[in-house]
Amino acid sequence: MTGEFQVVRLLPTLAGLFLLLVAWRAGTRDVGVWLLCSGVGVAVPAVMMLVRTLGGLEKLRGLARIVPSRALVQGAVAALPTAIGAQVIYRLDSVVVAAALPTASVAFYGVAATASLTCTALGQAVGMVAFSRLRHARGADQQRLLIQRGVKWALGVAAGVALPVTILAPDLITLCYGREFLPAVDPTRTLVLAAIPLSADYLLIHALLSLSGQRSVYRTQALAATLTVVGLCVTVPTGNLALVATASIAIYTLSATLMFSAVMRRTAPHHVTVVDQQ
Repeated sequence: MTGEFQVVRLLPTLAGLFLLLVAWRAGTRDVGVWLLCSGVGVAVPAVMMLVRTLGGLEKLRGLARIVPSRALVQGAVAALPTAIGAQVIYRLDSVVVAAALPTASVAFYGVAATASLTCTALGQAVGMVAFSRLRHARGADQQRLLIQRGVKWALGVAAGVALPVTILAPDLITLCYGREFLPAVDPTRTLVLAAIPLSADYLLIHALLSLSGQRSVYRTQALAATLTVVGLCVTVPTGNLALVATASIAIYTLSATLMFSAVMRRTAPHHVTVVDQQ
């Protein structure tokens, strides 16, 4: 299960990266070609794995057999608001910075966001190994243990990457982008630290969804989104990128803490026989 999960998750991304490298080595600098290579590299392996999962091309002949079940559609509809909420909370700062601040500030914040994304992805990848076993867990106790283990791994790996990056940020930015981008050091350090709670927050959303805890996710995301908007309204006009990024640390930490508390409540022993109204 774990090996297949990681293949499904990583292969499309690696294929897209491979085609991007091929385009770069071929001398192509057209952004449109890069986007096409990235899209094709992700889509083709994903479609191939989907066909294999459905039983091969022969199974696809009967279209009725692959129509999503009502339960699947209902689950997807219930999860859709959480996906939208996550994008608002995780991406709104970059959108507002791009719309409201000068081009140089946008570039510096983009450097910081890229570094943060790398740390977050590594933490989530490790946590997902444990979370991929959640649906097969036997009882609330095992679910609780798997979630705790996944969160610990996600936080540990994200912190293990984020802390060295925070210390070495000036050297890394100079090496990758040049000394002209040194103003990106402070927001990079801040957003990289924000990646630590963010790596767990993303996983806990999926844990709650698998435990039928959509309402807990909705409430937490509504609070986090409201605080995000308020924080951006206060910090963006200052033009201080590190201050803008600091709001992310506070909001991600609060969200992850509330999500984790909700998961622990839903997997507590007394919930085995009590109907949760969250």
